Amino acid sequence: AFDNSMQILETGLLQKHCIMRAGVAGHPEGSPDISDIEIADALAAKNAFAKREGMKLYIETQFCFEAPIVLDWEKRVRAAGNELPIRIGIPGPATIKTLFRFAQISGIGPSMRFISKQARNVAKLMTVQSPHMLLSDLAYGMASDPDCLIEHFHFYPFGGFGKTAAYANAIAAGDIQLLPKGGFGVIGTAA
Repeated sequence: AFDNSMQILETGLLQKHCIMRAGVAGHPEGSPDISDIEIADALAAKNAFAKREGMKLYIETQFCFEAPIVLDWEKRVRAAGNELPIRIGIPGPATIKTLFRFAQISGIGPSMRFISKQARNVAKLMTVQSPHMLLSDLAYGMASDPDCLIEHFHFYPFGGFGKTAAYANAIAAGDIQLLPKGGFGVIGTAA
C-alpha cells in the first residue's frame, strides 16, 4: 500500500507507460494530516524527481479563498527551491453554506476564518458567492512578481458544475465588467 505520492512516482509505472506529465498536491494552508516539515520534504523530493526523470510535474492545490495566503505560500516554496509550476484551486460560484461545508470536509484552516466572516450575515448564507476578488487579487500578485510560479487556476465546482462552467466560459470570453469596489462581475450570470 502507498501512503504518499512519492512512493507512486518512484515505482516507474508512469514512465513505463509514457506518462511524463503529472500533478502533485499543493497545500497553501498546510494540511491537517501532514506536518509542514513533511510537506516541505515531499516537495523537495518531487522537484528532485522531476529533474532526475525528466518528468513535467506541476503542483495542483486544494481550494483557497484568500490571495495573500496563496501568494505568500508560493513565495515561501519558491524560496525553498520549488521550481514546479503551480495551479491554484479556486472555488466555483457557490453559497456560503456550501463553501463552509466543503471547507470543513477538506480541513483547510485559515480559509475557515474567511468563510466564518462571510457567514455572520445569515442573509448571505444562501447567496451565491463568486471568486472574482480572489481571481483579481491573485492576478495582480502574479503580475507584480515576474518570478511567480503560479501558471493556471482550476475550479472546484462543489456540485454546481453548470454554474462553474458558465462562470469560467464567461471569463474566457471576456464577458466581465470591472466593479467599483474591486474585482469583476460576470455579465449575464448571477455569480
